[in-house]
Amino acid sequence: MTRLIDNNKAVEISIREWDEENSQYGPDWAADFFEVGGLKTVEGPELAYIVDDVDYCIEYANDMVAGVGDFAADGPQPNQVVDVTELDRSAYCIREIDLHQLSRDIYGYGLNVKDTKIVSDNTIEVFFMDGSTCCVGIDPNFPLCVDFSHYADESCSADVELSEDAHDFEGELDYLAGVKDICGGLR
Repeated sequence: MTRLIDNNKAVEISIREWDEENSQYGPDWAADFFEVGGLKTVEGPELAYIVDDVDYCIEYANDMVAGVGDFAADGPQPNQVVDVTELDRSAYCIREIDLHQLSRDIYGYGLNVKDTKIVSDNTIEVFFMDGSTCCVGIDPNFPLCVDFSHYADESCSADVELSEDAHDFEGELDYLAGVKDICGGLR
């Protein structure tokens, strides 16, 4: 079973094929269908994959079985079965990062932080006691707490992509660990 999660819903989904010869279902291949290797994850009771829209993913799998939409050329797949179980969404802690809250957290928890300044819709400049600065940017294409990085350079330009050398902090539990790493420690 593959667990998919978005901002509103969490499900466990499997896609299995009925094997007439053995009178049983074959292995679950939902992970392959949804190409989960390219998806971000979040820890909860069990690992879940973050998608934009869980309902769309369910519809897409059902389209495959029905042989419609993107799957019209293949025709119906009556031996394929999509099984969906809704999970407790509150068990998975992801939420969009509030830039103002992140700025306050860096200022409030960061060791040797003199000040912070929001310099664009997705970037905070952090000023340290020793006069150095760094910028923290939130990926506008994926503004969840599982993905915030700081620029390896000090440009703080909204037009500059995040550096390949930027730090990446996975999971809400690592949120303060990310702040700690950016700031060199916590107060």
